[in-house]
Amino acid sequence: SVTSLDLRRNGLATGAAALGVALAKNVRLTTLLLGENELGPDGGVHLANGLRSNRTLTCLDLAKNALGDDGAIALAEALRANTQHSKLRSLDLQSNNIGTRAAQAWAAVLSNKNSGSSHTTPGRVKLRFLNLNDNPSLLPLEHRAHSAALDAPTGGTAAALACEMAVDELISAMEILGGDCCLMQEG
Repeated sequence: SVTSLDLRRNGLATGAAALGVALAKNVRLTTLLLGENELGPDGGVHLANGLRSNRTLTCLDLAKNALGDDGAIALAEALRANTQHSKLRSLDLQSNNIGTRAAQAWAAVLSNKNSGSSHTTPGRVKLRFLNLNDNPSLLPLEHRAHSAALDAPTGGTAAALACEMAVDELISAMEILGGDCCLMQEG
């Protein structure tokens, strides 16, 4: 059976809903490469719906899909909802027009904070690699105290995200160069 599927650069925007349904039912696929498919925010939401119940996927490449904040937030919330069963360890969100709202959502998910929802999900997101390179809206990356960055009303959201990831014991290496942010666990 197929455990790895490379569908990069296939213009799958109209098939995102079907992909989301397939992810929810998947019992074998561990690697899914969907980079450069013009999925957009709606596609991100469809895939997130599938990730809410997926128990096998370990690697997901969504680079260069213009997911925007709505798609990236949906993915963060899906992983939070599925922390007990998700095996996802690598997520590529490079070049997706991710901005302030999504950075705040990811910071909350990675720190296991409630992020305004009415319930707390047990467990934590277990990502070891999260690629946020080339999302210029996450700038400026600046070093601030953890709590000050999270409480800043404007700006500093990328700093908040970086602070959350820097203190996360699963993500132990972080590289920030200009607008690039790539995080991974060593070893």
